[in-house]
Amino acid sequence: MITADRTKILQDFMKESFNVYTQRNNGQQPGLIVMYRNGIGGPTLQEKCLKQEIGQIQQAVRNFAPNYSPQILYVFINTKVTTRLFEKVNGHHVNPGPGTLVDQIIVENDSSKLFDFYMVANINPTSATALPVHFMVAENTTDLSKTEIEDFTHQQTYGYYGWAGPCKLPGTVMYAKKIAAYADENKFAEKTKTPNVNLSDSMHYI
Repeated sequence: MITADRTKILQDFMKESFNVYTQRNNGQQPGLIVMYRNGIGGPTLQEKCLKQEIGQIQQAVRNFAPNYSPQILYVFINTKVTTRLFEKVNGHHVNPGPGTLVDQIIVENDSSKLFDFYMVANINPTSATALPVHFMVAENTTDLSKTEIEDFTHQQTYGYYGWAGPCKLPGTVMYAKKIAAYADENKFAEKTKTPNVNLSDSMHYI
């Protein structure tokens, strides 16, 4: 039921996003859609999303316009991992530097289309163990290579305007978390008013 409810929200969001995109691009439709899906949970919910969510999202995309079939990249993100990465420097084990990526040996899948990788994108603390983020490419109908997807994901960590350097997560995910927190903090406030419609496409919530 939770997966079904989430899928309906995502379908409505995708439809509205497509309408805004085509209006702002003279009727042109997006040819490549990249979705980073954060906070799914453990293997059980991931399996449900694979069986239900992705297929229904693809159908919602195809229903947007006749004969419309864009390339889709769907990536699961898991920040609650127990894996720890270390780098050996001058005989000492230290935290890996920002931008470290591991996509071999310890990963579950390693093909050209469906694969997963660990990334330490942000600057690591000096007094604690670095916490990598696990990315799993769950659906991939694009022409992008494995390296291009990994590079694109790393570049996205520099895309959050509220922070000068790289973030732990892609900028798009940071925006989603920020606006979700903003909505939750204000939904019960007595004097809260709906933001001006002219702010709908701006980042006023940062």
